[in-house]
Amino acid sequence: MKSHFSTLVVSFCYLQIGYSQSSEADSTLIVNYNNNLPTINYHLTARPWKPLNISRTAYLDRVEGIVRKCVTFQNSSGAIIDPYANREVQYATPYFANAVATLLSAGRAKDLLNAGVAAMNKATIDVAEGASSIPDNHGEFFLAPLASAIPLYTPFVSATQVQTWKSRMAKPIQDILRGSTNNWRTYAMKGEWYRAQNGYVNKTNAISWLESSWINTQKSRFTNNTWNFYHDKTSDPDTWPYESVARSNLLDMIADGYYGASKNEMLTLLKRGTQSSLLLQDPSGQGVAGGRSGNHTWNDILLANGYEIMAELANLEGNTRLAGQYRHAAALAFNSVQRWRRSDGTYYVTKNHFSPASRIGYASYSYFTNYNGNMMYHMAENYLRHKTNISEQPTPNEIGGYTIASDNSFATAVANAGGMHMEVCLRGSTAITNDRYWTTLGVVRFARPGWDSRLGPSDGIRETSSNQGVSFAPTFLENGTWIRLASVPDRYEAFFSTQFVHPLLVRCRVEYKPKAGKTGPTFNNDFTITPDGILSILTSSTTSFGNTWPLLTYDGATTLITSITSFVASTSFSSTSDQQNFIALHSSPTISTTDQTRRSSYGDLRPVRMVSGTTSNVTFIYPRNASDPTAETVRKSFVRSGNDFTSVLGKVIGNMYIGRTSAGGEGTSIDINNDAIPEATFSTNTGFIIQLNMGEITNVETDTDVTAVIYGRTISLQPYTPVSITSPQRVTITAVLASSAQDSNVAANTLDSNYLTRWSAYGNNQWIRYYFTDLVTLNNVKIAWYRGDERSHSFNLQVSQDSIHWTTVYSGQSSGKTTTFESYTIAPVSTRYIRIVCHGNSSNLWNAITEVEFIKVTDPASQQLPVEAITVTNEPIIFSPFLPAR
Repeated sequence: MKSHFSTLVVSFCYLQIGYSQSSEADSTLIVNYNNNLPTINYHLTARPWKPLNISRTAYLDRVEGIVRKCVTFQNSSGAIIDPYANREVQYATPYFANAVATLLSAGRAKDLLNAGVAAMNKATIDVAEGASSIPDNHGEFFLAPLASAIPLYTPFVSATQVQTWKSRMAKPIQDILRGSTNNWRTYAMKGEWYRAQNGYVNKTNAISWLESSWINTQKSRFTNNTWNFYHDKTSDPDTWPYESVARSNLLDMIADGYYGASKNEMLTLLKRGTQSSLLLQDPSGQGVAGGRSGNHTWNDILLANGYEIMAELANLEGNTRLAGQYRHAAALAFNSVQRWRRSDGTYYVTKNHFSPASRIGYASYSYFTNYNGNMMYHMAENYLRHKTNISEQPTPNEIGGYTIASDNSFATAVANAGGMHMEVCLRGSTAITNDRYWTTLGVVRFARPGWDSRLGPSDGIRETSSNQGVSFAPTFLENGTWIRLASVPDRYEAFFSTQFVHPLLVRCRVEYKPKAGKTGPTFNNDFTITPDGILSILTSSTTSFGNTWPLLTYDGATTLITSITSFVASTSFSSTSDQQNFIALHSSPTISTTDQTRRSSYGDLRPVRMVSGTTSNVTFIYPRNASDPTAETVRKSFVRSGNDFTSVLGKVIGNMYIGRTSAGGEGTSIDINNDAIPEATFSTNTGFIIQLNMGEITNVETDTDVTAVIYGRTISLQPYTPVSITSPQRVTITAVLASSAQDSNVAANTLDSNYLTRWSAYGNNQWIRYYFTDLVTLNNVKIAWYRGDERSHSFNLQVSQDSIHWTTVYSGQSSGKTTTFESYTIAPVSTRYIRIVCHGNSSNLWNAITEVEFIKVTDPASQQLPVEAITVTNEPIIFSPFLPAR
């Protein structure tokens, strides 16, 4: 069950495959047809999960938005003219024509028929006249959208018009293509099969060309690496966006009925590569960072294209769980790009809100209309592929429990625990390709479910103008100047290793070393990843070193709210939105903001330098939602002991994690509420996940056959089979009353299973009282205090059988360390009423409780009645229809 590696690895809980990092970008071919596909066996997520349920028509809504803006760019010849380049660019016109056809086929946008026909006429004439007439010699991209659009237009135009288009589309393929054999060839293959299927070219000849293209130009791009990722080989490190593009194109071809001799071989590789890619997508839906054309908005929609196809295929094969994961992954990708949708219905080309005229993050070939063309054409494809009602399932990036490292040509590693996702670029670009350094050395992305992954490190940057880079990575003092590793990828590279993986806890290391022939200090960055955040411990062979914390400060439209204190650097789009926090876990760190801001594809990144002044630099990376504890609260509560730590968010003890919504790890028992009494015990050492709701176990899943005792019940568990748990000990509360309440902060709020609501009352001896219909024997009271992580509350617990005579069974104070449940054990006592008498807090006389629970003894024979009774005479009489008359 444990996963310990000293070399670069690919690790899954509990499937591990490891290999050493090669120094060569291209290794001997490794064909992996018989290897197991990467599988995440666990089902339970660390955080509450729900499907996105995005309908297929949502794709059409977005397509129509783009089309209706782009039609205003159409000239009299039918061409789509880029408003910034002032010319027809690449494949903007055929993609527009296809998108209109898809809308028409769905009964929409009938007023755009003439515009669509004009675009079809312009684009098919270009094809008929050959490569030299096709804008920017992009013939590879014309075939598929035009060939598939003709059948969609057929019900709306004359037979003569259809025949004219078919005749134009019969041009021999060698006269249309530029001839590039990278991902461009997959566009041509997809298009040639569409032409053959629709009868525009000879099918036998087409299959012969397709087979030759596969064998001689494409196959080796998949088979030269462990996970059968596609190698475009057009940037160094290689390009992840075109990895998904090529797979999606070939999957489209097979989904449309391709049956050539290599079909099964293709499909085996494509299925494996696509399933592997699920591990790289981040939980917000973004594809992996790095390589040519990265950080373009279309990246995620092309990723979704492959997932929509595979959802239908997996469902057809009867693999409903995998089908549901693909469907959900496609929905995540669709949601991701909405962050960069413009008010006019189009999309920003790159992942920012700068004017397209500024070309921030653009490649030399990036234009407004060709890449909005990408969005409308491929979203139209996604609509057509999304046919079956498939129930979504949590994706691997939402479950976690794995690390994966690519071959050295991509030079990427990803680690994920409970959805907390970290991506590392192990090499940075050293040469400018198409106007950019595409890959930044260091950690370039932190993400988690339900959180905005635009926030730092924002995929990092190395500027071409200054050669200065920013990522979450070491910085060191050399000859009086601070050097960020992101700025010197010609000197440094990184190596990744994994020490432990579990869905709720991953321990891994990134080791930075000078390249062969280069000099400089070495660095070890050890990461402990939990669902709440990531503990980073950086050590070095030099004494003057620190960490770079990248803060996104401006995205082209919004100046973010940034805060830099003596211990914390944070950034957010608004005071009520998600926030990224870098927390220095040192007594007196030096935090510097004097380095110049650098402009990335996401916007402006401020490199904040944190130097601890000790032998290690320790940072807690804390992506928080607005309702989570503040970064300062987390910092003040944070306690480290070796590799273990605890805070208001949760704790890590050995190979065990206990948090607010989940707990688990490896072991034979777990004490969730820290009362020295395990809530769950197992008959043998096992890996397990427990889901929690307000501190109570709701679901459990293990990796072995094991017998568990949970809340006194014996349960037989089978591997990777979640079981729902109902606590038999929780007392049902019939009614609640209070001595007084502040405005809407009423007593009932303590029973709504919501930490964000509360009962509040000012003054000494304010009380809140609960009534049980039946006589129950209590032995534990759980209270969640409002702002309980900032101050301690003084209180008594009193019980009564008649609400007149009261017995004090507990007196004490809250810990002042948590806003979640604290557990107070009492001697078993039989009661019908219980009240909490409050005496203010360590700051003032306000009393405030967010939630309560009462736990009863399952064996009443063990009860012990208290001897001292206190009669309360000053309690006001409060009428409630839920209480018996007194």
